[in-house]
Amino acid sequence: MCAAIAALGCSNAQNLTAPTGVTPAVTASQTIVVSLTPSAVSGAVGDSALVAAGVTDATGTAVASVGVSWSVKDTTIATITSGGQIRMRKTGSTRVVATASGDTASATVTVSAPTTSKPTPKDTTTVTPPVTPVSSSGIEYGVHSDLSFDESTSQITAGMQQVIAMHAKVQRGSFLWHHIESTPGTYNWTYTDAVVTQSVAAHIDPLMVVYGSPSWANGTPSSTSGSYLYVPTDTAAFNTWVSQYAAFMTAAVSRYKGRVTKWEIGNEENQHYFWKPTPNVTQYVQWYNAIAAAIHAVDPSAIVSIGGLAGISAGPASDYKGTTFLSDLYAAGVQPGAVAIHPYSGYGPGTTQSGQDSFSDIALIHQIMVANGQANTPLWLTEWGWDNNSVGSTNAAAYITQSLGMIASQYPYVTLAAYFQLEDGGGYTYGLYDASGTLRSGGTAFKTFAMAHGQ
Repeated sequence: MCAAIAALGCSNAQNLTAPTGVTPAVTASQTIVVSLTPSAVSGAVGDSALVAAGVTDATGTAVASVGVSWSVKDTTIATITSGGQIRMRKTGSTRVVATASGDTASATVTVSAPTTSKPTPKDTTTVTPPVTPVSSSGIEYGVHSDLSFDESTSQITAGMQQVIAMHAKVQRGSFLWHHIESTPGTYNWTYTDAVVTQSVAAHIDPLMVVYGSPSWANGTPSSTSGSYLYVPTDTAAFNTWVSQYAAFMTAAVSRYKGRVTKWEIGNEENQHYFWKPTPNVTQYVQWYNAIAAAIHAVDPSAIVSIGGLAGISAGPASDYKGTTFLSDLYAAGVQPGAVAIHPYSGYGPGTTQSGQDSFSDIALIHQIMVANGQANTPLWLTEWGWDNNSVGSTNAAAYITQSLGMIASQYPYVTLAAYFQLEDGGGYTYGLYDASGTLRSGGTAFKTFAMAHGQ
């Protein structure tokens, strides 16, 4: 997602994208390895469970071009969908099998009798996942992967294997109304379903970033560049837009309750790249409050964060500094469930430059939170990173290790940290992987740190 700070030269919201490249198409001589996560599931008659299939070559590199087919040894005991969702039908034990390019992997399914106190689920999309383990320090370290942005199931599957390989425990991605409900009343959940299903199966928290809207809702012609990022300026039109947005989110949370527990409302809304034509704190307060209320009406336990603030100490003169925007939110009475920020810097994480954005701006944000009675409210870093092409891959890797260490040791109030980005794409070269799916030294640095901290 766009850093949107002048020091990094980012100004085009259209560059937002999911990962765009992994291993090329499989060749006749290439060895394919299939794996299933988890390798065993159990439950009662009427329950559902999820398994995720990984497809790699002999070196462990994800292969996106190979399709996976599913089968069940005894379909009277359980069935499975093309997305890996198992439905338990009667008591007994069987195996589900995933096949890809001649290789297979299987998982055991054990079904017990239903209890009288547990009704059969009416909707398998609301099955509560296992608790996601976090690092030994209590922080979830993860990545901004944006797997559904390009609406490609193969990219989602390949990207998931990269997320898993990084030992990430959270992945952040766009949750786009204009993709899901491009026509009023008609929903396409295909790609968000795939991201959520595969994330939950891998015990990775999906952090969904809610922003943008369809032209039919915001009144901006689809022919306009970045039309989905415009917000109505007319008061009556804006009020209608907010009501429609809340209705959409009610449907979304009803679908993903218990599986998506973290929602980020907006992205860099203090800058004009993502809140067009110009950022408006009064509008954002009304929108955030309405969306948070809609989410909590369906799922009271969900954590609802403000959108990640960019340009914390600096940023374009025509926009809000992140510190100013947050102070204004508090002044308007907003008490968010979490505060998300994007502490990008043109320097290493240990360098603070007066009047410029610095990684140490994390502390400035926390000071504002403390002053407004939110000392114990989670602070999330939902984007930060360094451009490999600008600072060099070796420096980027060193900065990643240093910044992660600072989060763990100097900022104990940070509970979630998602690095930008998983893989190069959309004109950005911040990736832990390059655009061809090759692991960079920064990816190795991230993985090493995550594993050392219990992930």
